Amino acid sequence: MLPRLRSHLTLVAVALVLGLAGGVASADPRPPRPPRPPKALDGAVAEKQVETLAKSVRWHESLEDALRDARAKSRLVLWVHALGDLAGDT
Repeated sequence: MLPRLRSHLTLVAVALVLGLAGGVASADPRPPRPPRPPKALDGAVAEKQVETLAKSVRWHESLEDALRDARAKSRLVLWVHALGDLAGDT
């Protein structure tokens, strides 16, 4: 057998053995754990995030104004319909 062919066959054999061993080692009979629910934010952290959001987005007072500006700039409109105050004082 040619040395080059022998090295290729050896490489294929090693890959097959590693592939089979990896499949057996990763088989876990236990069911996966359900994801943990997210933790509630601390009030101060939530307040800072709301403040950052309110400052970093240019808000329009009306949908019509937002649509007019979006058409002029060829941009999309992000429409947020929320009840209450963003600061959380509802």
